Amino acid sequence: MARRSLQLENQNCFDFLSKLSVREFMDRIPAVLVIENGLFCQNLYKEALSSQNINVLMATEGATALNLLKNGLECSVIVTGYDLPDMNGLALLNETDKLSPGSTKIMVTARKEEEIQSVGSSEARIFRFMTKPIDVRQFIDTILSGINRYRQTMKIAR
Repeated sequence: MARRSLQLENQNCFDFLSKLSVREFMDRIPAVLVIENGLFCQNLYKEALSSQNINVLMATEGATALNLLKNGLECSVIVTGYDLPDMNGLALLNETDKLSPGSTKIMVTARKEEEIQSVGSSEARIFRFMTKPIDVRQFIDTILSGINRYRQTMKIAR
């Protein structure tokens, strides 16, 4: 299967959703929503996940990610950092939990896990923390574990 990676920004993300139903999208290949404003990390994540035949949807701001979810996007995994241009990652994950409660949430950040936990990470129900710089193989394995967790959660919910 050809490698698939979708760079979705602002209006383009809504154009994509209008062409393909969410269920069609999810039934084909797992989707991972990545919220990352750093170009190097965007490229690294897209390359690593695309090599595993995972659809990667990129947003550079929390508001864009929330709009995707509000407009019906279902994704297996949501990956974000802590420091985003428009909000912090915990606030974003708390909001995504309301819109997509079954999605597995992963935070990748240069901050120490203890530092983030001290400001209320339990409310966001974060599956895993990863510290930058990341090991690419570990990142892929973590995402694959998150996809499996999502699939199990969805089977139980049905």
